[in-house]
Amino acid sequence: MTDVNLSMEAIGLITEAEKRLRARIKDAVDEGERIVFITEKGHLGQALGKEAKNLAMMRELLKKDVKFVEWDDDKQVFIRNLFKPFDIASVRMETLAVTPPTDPSHPDAIPEAKLKIRAIVEVEAKDKGKAIGKQGRNISSIRHLAKRHHEIDEVQVI
Repeated sequence: MTDVNLSMEAIGLITEAEKRLRARIKDAVDEGERIVFITEKGHLGQALGKEAKNLAMMRELLKKDVKFVEWDDDKQVFIRNLFKPFDIASVRMETLAVTPPTDPSHPDAIPEAKLKIRAIVEVEAKDKGKAIGKQGRNISSIRHLAKRHHEIDEVQVI
C-alpha cells in the first residue's frame, strides 16, 4: 500500500469521525459534495452503525453526502468495496509495461518502460450507469481512491 499523505483537513475529519463512531478510519477524502471515509478492515459495520444511524448522523453533522468504504490489502477486494453497493460480476487486474516516447533531445537514449496497473471491472448491466455516476462522479472518485491506496493507474468499467 502507498503511504497516504493526509492533509490537515483529512486528519480533522478522521479525528472527528473516530471520536463519534468509535471505528478506525484510515483516510478521509472531501470531494466537495461528498466525503469518503476509508475504514480499517473490519470496522465498516461500526462506522455505519445499527440501521445506518452513524451514517445519517455524519451526513447531518457534515452537511454533505458521506460514504464509507472498507479498506483491504487485496487490490481486487478493495476495488469491489469501492464499487459498493453496485453488483460487480468480476474484477481483473492487469500489469502493463508502458514505454514513454523517445526524448527528441536524446534520440539515442532508450526510455525505460514503466509498469502500470489496470483494474478491469465488469459491472452488472443494470448498475453500470449508476456505478459510473452522473457526469462520471462515481468512477472519478473510485479512480482517485484506487490510485491513492493501491497505486492502480486505471480503472476500466465494462
